[in-house]
Amino acid sequence: MSTIKTVSAIKSARSLKRIPRSKTAKPIGTSGNYLNLYVLSTEKERLEKELAAVERRRSEIVKQLANVTKEIEDITKKHLKDTEKKQPDKPFKTVSLNY
Repeated sequence: MSTIKTVSAIKSARSLKRIPRSKTAKPIGTSGNYLNLYVLSTEKERLEKELAAVERRRSEIVKQLANVTKEIEDITKKHLKDTEKKQPDKPFKTVSLNY
Protein backbone atom coordinates (compact mmCIF):
# COMPACT_ATOMS: atom_id res chain seq x y z
CA MET A 1 0.00 0.00 0.00
CA SER A 2 1.36 3.40 -0.97
CA THR A 3 1.46 6.26 1.45
CA ILE A 4 -0.12 9.63 0.80
CA LYS A 5 2.43 12.18 -0.38
CA THR A 6 2.86 15.33 1.61
CA VAL A 7 2.76 18.75 0.04
CA SER A 8 6.52 19.07 0.08
CA ALA A 9 6.92 15.69 -1.68
CA ILE A 10 4.65 16.69 -4.57
CA LYS A 11 6.62 18.36 -7.37
CA SER A 12 3.73 18.90 -9.76
CA ALA A 13 0.19 17.75 -10.40
CA ARG A 14 1.53 15.10 -12.79
CA SER A 15 3.53 13.43 -10.07
CA LEU A 16 0.30 12.35 -8.39
CA LYS A 17 -0.91 8.99 -9.65
CA ARG A 18 -4.38 9.47 -8.27
CA ILE A 19 -6.19 11.98 -6.18
CA PRO A 20 -7.05 10.53 -2.77
CA ARG A 21 -10.78 10.63 -2.18
CA SER A 22 -12.33 11.23 1.16
CA LYS A 23 -14.57 8.58 2.61
CA THR A 24 -18.21 9.41 3.16
CA ALA A 25 -20.52 8.23 5.88
CA LYS A 26 -23.33 7.70 3.42
CA PRO A 27 -25.28 4.60 4.38
CA ILE A 28 -26.07 1.99 1.76
CA GLY A 29 -29.67 0.96 1.21
CA THR A 30 -33.01 2.58 1.93
CA SER A 31 -31.72 4.79 4.74
CA GLY A 32 -29.44 6.45 2.19
CA ASN A 33 -32.52 7.74 0.38
CA TYR A 34 -33.41 9.94 3.35
CA LEU A 35 -29.96 11.44 3.30
CA ASN A 36 -30.21 12.01 -0.45
CA LEU A 37 -33.59 13.70 0.01
CA TYR A 38 -32.18 15.98 2.70
CA VAL A 39 -29.10 16.91 0.66
CA LEU A 40 -31.17 17.56 -2.46
CA SER A 41 -33.75 19.63 -0.58
CA THR A 42 -31.04 21.84 0.96
CA GLU A 43 -29.44 22.22 -2.48
CA LYS A 44 -32.84 23.20 -3.92
CA GLU A 45 -33.34 25.86 -1.22
CA ARG A 46 -29.86 27.24 -1.84
CA LEU A 47 -30.47 27.45 -5.59
CA GLU A 48 -33.84 29.15 -5.08
CA LYS A 49 -32.20 31.78 -2.86
CA GLU A 50 -29.45 32.28 -5.42
CA LEU A 51 -32.02 32.66 -8.20
CA ALA A 52 -33.87 35.32 -6.19
CA ALA A 53 -30.61 37.20 -5.65
CA VAL A 54 -29.81 37.00 -9.37
CA GLU A 55 -33.26 38.32 -10.27
CA ARG A 56 -32.84 41.26 -7.86
CA ARG A 57 -29.45 42.01 -9.38
CA ARG A 58 -30.88 41.68 -12.89
CA SER A 59 -33.59 44.28 -12.17
CA GLU A 60 -30.95 46.67 -10.81
CA ILE A 61 -28.85 46.18 -13.93
CA VAL A 62 -31.87 46.84 -16.19
CA LYS A 63 -32.55 50.10 -14.32
CA GLN A 64 -28.92 51.18 -14.63
CA LEU A 65 -28.92 50.33 -18.32
CA ALA A 66 -32.04 52.46 -18.85
CA ASN A 67 -30.40 55.38 -17.02
CA VAL A 68 -27.21 55.12 -19.07
CA THR A 69 -29.18 54.93 -22.30
CA LYS A 70 -31.14 58.05 -21.33
CA GLU A 71 -27.95 59.91 -20.46
CA ILE A 72 -26.40 58.94 -23.81
CA GLU A 73 -29.45 60.28 -25.65
CA ASP A 74 -29.41 63.53 -23.65
CA ILE A 75 -25.71 64.10 -24.26
CA THR A 76 -26.09 63.30 -27.96
CA LYS A 77 -28.94 65.80 -28.32
CA LYS A 78 -26.97 68.45 -26.45
CA HIS A 79 -23.90 67.83 -28.60
CA LEU A 80 -25.93 68.10 -31.81
CA LYS A 81 -27.41 71.41 -30.67
CA ASP A 82 -23.95 72.75 -29.77
CA THR A 83 -22.46 71.73 -33.11
CA GLU A 84 -25.34 73.34 -35.02
CA LYS A 85 -24.70 76.63 -33.23
CA LYS A 86 -20.95 76.56 -33.91
CA GLN A 87 -21.20 76.07 -37.66
CA PRO A 88 -20.25 79.21 -39.53
CA ASP A 89 -22.82 81.06 -41.63
CA LYS A 90 -20.53 81.37 -44.62
CA PRO A 91 -18.74 78.41 -46.11
CA PHE A 92 -14.98 78.32 -45.85
CA LYS A 93 -12.94 79.74 -48.71
CA THR A 94 -10.92 77.05 -50.36
CA VAL A 95 -7.90 77.36 -52.52
CA SER A 96 -6.51 74.60 -54.69
CA LEU A 97 -2.76 74.16 -54.68
CA ASN A 98 -0.89 72.61 -57.52
CA TYR A 99 2.59 71.28 -56.81
